[in-house]
Amino acid sequence: MADTATVIKTLKTTLVDPTAHKERKLRETVATYQDALEAAFDSEASTRSEINDLVTGYDLTSYAKDALKQYVPKLEYSYDADELAEDHPVRFTHRGLQIDHSSTRAHEFCWRVPQAGYGTGFWVPLQINPDQKPL
Repeated sequence: MADTATVIKTLKTTLVDPTAHKERKLRETVATYQDALEAAFDSEASTRSEINDLVTGYDLTSYAKDALKQYVPKLEYSYDADELAEDHPVRFTHRGLQIDHSSTRAHEFCWRVPQAGYGTGFWVPLQINPDQKPL
């Protein structure tokens, strides 16, 4: 039986100038995520269930809420954080990740930004880190 290994790579990208509407939606998502993260962190909730109870009322996708349920306990117990940095990135679980590729576009890669509600996600072009292009 052959051994198999899982390799995890973090691909770094930059959003390419979104439209004004998409930028507003991105800012709203970041602000809502930051509010939910702060509430969960400040509550000192230690289980996914407790964090779920706190983040349920926030207008975020299940991908973001599930990421919070995984991340907040690590902040407090694994990283021993006693305060949050103001620029925490929004996290989503991998279940909601959608990337589209077409070599016919000026920006070959696009990311579907998940939004709360059915059919409300939108696509934004990505600039791939040139050093990671082969990945």
